[in-house]
Amino acid sequence: MRGRVTIRDVAEHAVSLDFRDDAAPVFEFEPGAIVVHRQREGRFVSHVSYIDPSDGPYPFFDGAGAIVT
Repeated sequence: MRGRVTIRDVAEHAVSLDFRDDAAPVFEFEPGAIVVHRQREGRFVSHVSYIDPSDGPYPFFDGAGAIVT
């Protein structure tokens, strides 16, 4: 089997999806992961394996309601 490997560092963030009325608007940094893609017989399959814990949650707003910078 032949393939190509790409390694890269990513510092992405994701908004936490929480529909509760009292949920705080927060985000987390994406955890480190390994992503494997395979194409075979006309099909493309991907698998994500998270290998590190995520960092967060971090608030968008401080106690006074101002955006955290």
